[in-house]
Amino acid sequence: MDKILVVDDNIKNLKVISKILDNVECELLFADSGEKALNIARSELPSLILLDIMMPGMDGFEVCHKFKEDDLLKSIPVIFISALNGVSDTEKGFDSGGADYVVKPLNETELFSKINTHLTLFNIKRELGDRKMQQEDYSKIRDKIISMSYYELRDPMVTISMLAEMAERSCAEKGLEKVSRQCRHIRELTDVEFKVLDGLIDAVGAKYETIKSSPFKTHVKSFCEAFVKDISMICSRDQKVELLYDGGPETLLLVTN
Repeated sequence: MDKILVVDDNIKNLKVISKILDNVECELLFADSGEKALNIARSELPSLILLDIMMPGMDGFEVCHKFKEDDLLKSIPVIFISALNGVSDTEKGFDSGGADYVVKPLNETELFSKINTHLTLFNIKRELGDRKMQQEDYSKIRDKIISMSYYELRDPMVTISMLAEMAERSCAEKGLEKVSRQCRHIRELTDVEFKVLDGLIDAVGAKYETIKSSPFKTHVKSFCEAFVKDISMICSRDQKVELLYDGGPETLLLVTN
């Protein structure tokens, strides 16, 4: 349900406005000063503010300025309700951030119409803003999934490409041209997939500028053992692949992007 904040230091005026709003489905909030209006608005976040101008302390123009300077309140429409009917007064009202201006004595039909209009506009803007935020959230989740999937897909494809290249050479040396061509075809297909994946990750990185090189440490021996294991898969049974390690640093700093 919409909340409407009515700000006026005159109890009689508050009663008149309250009666007019009987036919509006809303929750009414009341304040008799600008300071109270600001506090209530910050805690209740109304959908519309009806604001008198001539009040003790801060007048309506100053209160409206305060509303528009507050990031939490600046989107709430303000309708000035005042006995001041000069052109300069109306202009001052709009200049201070007011959305509309109604002159006293109040015309019930006019006020009712303007309230409905500004409530409708406010709710449309709020709904569009919520949808935009949802779309942005979905977009961020989608791009995060792409970033995570990139590494999950690329790593095994690197191995496939490397093994296909080695198998291609081995088969060519043994005169197995047909098998060698098939291995080359596999390697070419992985090259195409690399370009697709790199294009996706580049697009995500350009959008958020958060995908940067990230150094990490890995054990040289473990890294090489995994490499040898992959090579052994394509070697014949009578071929032996060994890892010769002659010391050096136990860990290797890698930088990936």
